[in-house]
Amino acid sequence: MSKKIIQDIIIKKKTAQRTRIEEKKDNPPIRIPRRKQRKIISFKSIFWFAFFALLIFAFFSALGFFSSVSIKITPRQEFIAVDSDLKAKRGGDGGILPFETIRMKRTEKFVGKSTGVEKVEDMSSGKIVIYNAFSSKSQVLIARTRFETPEGKIYRIKKRITVPGAKIKKGKIVPSSIEAVVYADKFGKEYNIGLSDFSIPGFKGDPRYKKFYARSKTEMKGGYEGTVSIITKKDIAEGSDNLKKKIKNYLLESLSKQIPLGFLLYKGASIFNFSELENNPVPGDRIEKFEYGLNGEVVGFLIKKSSLEKEIVKRYLKDSMDEVGIVNIDGFVFKLFKYDREKNEIIFNLKGKAHFVWKIDTDSLLGDLVKSPRSEYNLVFKKYPAIEKAEIIFRPYWWHYLPKNKSHVHFEQILKSG
Repeated sequence: MSKKIIQDIIIKKKTAQRTRIEEKKDNPPIRIPRRKQRKIISFKSIFWFAFFALLIFAFFSALGFFSSVSIKITPRQEFIAVDSDLKAKRGGDGGILPFETIRMKRTEKFVGKSTGVEKVEDMSSGKIVIYNAFSSKSQVLIARTRFETPEGKIYRIKKRITVPGAKIKKGKIVPSSIEAVVYADKFGKEYNIGLSDFSIPGFKGDPRYKKFYARSKTEMKGGYEGTVSIITKKDIAEGSDNLKKKIKNYLLESLSKQIPLGFLLYKGASIFNFSELENNPVPGDRIEKFEYGLNGEVVGFLIKKSSLEKEIVKRYLKDSMDEVGIVNIDGFVFKLFKYDREKNEIIFNLKGKAHFVWKIDTDSLLGDLVKSPRSEYNLVFKKYPAIEKAEIIFRPYWWHYLPKNKSHVHFEQILKSG
């Protein structure tokens, strides 16, 4: 059996070998010409070269886009104490410093409590109509003539009056009348009464008693005896002062939100006017609680910052006015001396320690830096006398090229402390 197996194996090998030979004869291998092989190699080389070139270009483009530069500049600076009296005219005229005005109004009220106490003895009073149904002759009633109610309360007239005579129409008497003011005979609330009829006690026992009479035209009121609360001058003054402070704070806060760009409104550069409301109470009014109000108006004086800087620079420095600014000019102390409404002028004083800073044209500086090689940056800075010190910081630190995009260049001004 072992012999047969060996023979079988040998036969199978020969058959497989023949089969492979036959396959080669039927499908011969493809051969690429040398010229085509060179073209394929050349195309691959160009592709990879272009790919790496594009990659390098993209890298440097991205670097140029994301890189940035900070240029720290310390400009020339001086500190000088300023104390100047200045004149300004609304709108400016003949080289005088210009100013503008801004106005606002506010009304405020408060409810106060009277602190004064007063002893009061007041008589009730009111109007009556006195009738004459007695005769056609007039009747004189002397001062302090009494008038009595059915309840026995007595009221008097203070001045002499004459009641006109009655009229006779068709044989009948038509009563005449006259108005008069009467006052209670005594102090007190009990004499405050409503409408009533009145007789004249002085005519008792006389025919005139029933023919002369009076009737109320108004109620009798105002009678009082005791103590009452009254408004004092202090009550009004304290409330008025608090209102003025409240109005001032409101108006100043409102003004601060209305300042135009480029203008200054100093603390103290404004005037206030106050007026009382028409229905305000006055000291001496008998009332426990009262309402008091004020109208307030403010006029603010706005000064253009650039104009004021030029004026101060002109007074204290010899340099060109356009080359120097004052970084802390808004912190000066302002004192208003006079406001002439007719001339539209103000006279004021400015005081403070001015921080003068020389101006630098950063656009021109950046243009000169971009045009110059890195080794000459210091020479460029020296061309600008307003620069005391300068430093360029590149990001990333190893990329020492100025970006073409100006938005990637940041200027930082280094200020000294005086």
